[in-house]
Amino acid sequence: SQISGDPCLTIFDPVCGCDDKTYSNSCVAFNSGVTEWTKGACQ
Repeated sequence: SQISGDPCLTIFDPVCGCDDKTYSNSCVAFNSGVTEWTKGACQ
């Protein structure tokens, strides 16, 4: 299991979190406490 706060790879694969913020990748979103996201930057 992953530990919250794990360092993320610096892969730029933007996702839009359920908080309407764009994260550089799903790992960053997850570590920010976002549980759901869609691929691509927020509109």
